[in-house]
Amino acid sequence: MGDLGESSGGELRLFLAERDVACPNCGYNLKGLTAGRCPECDQRLALQIALAEPRFGAWMTCVLSLAAVGGLFFLGWIVVMFISIKEGLPRGREFGVLVVYPLCASLLCLPVCAFFVRSAGRRWLRRRAPESVKWVVLACVLIPGAMVLAWAVWVMLEM
Repeated sequence: MGDLGESSGGELRLFLAERDVACPNCGYNLKGLTAGRCPECDQRLALQIALAEPRFGAWMTCVLSLAAVGGLFFLGWIVVMFISIKEGLPRGREFGVLVVYPLCASLLCLPVCAFFVRSAGRRWLRRRAPESVKWVVLACVLIPGAMVLAWAVWVMLEM
């Protein structure tokens, strides 16, 4: 709805008049509140309707798979860079296998993961039809998985 200072101030005041409700930020008891902010932490308050059981399964699957693969590749790239300080950068095909591919893979996975982590990404996923969400989740799992598999095969063939 709105916050206490705006159009729904009466509704929020009425809601808090006889109820022990904790501030979502600091836990202060808001019973009998007459202002639009928590007196303890000074955060603005709003009376709103929310889902009793929000669905995070699809969102969590996308975030975890992309973060795991992107993080794995980025960590591998960092390890290669530290080893390269002592021994020098790999040459020829090894350069592509150990430097270019992991860096490119992490630069593909991590920004997409960051999109899903942001509230805009969560909203975007929630607004998709259930059938579309299944395809998005499948892509977020299979594409990074295929990238890891392709890299593993390439490493085994080149090394």
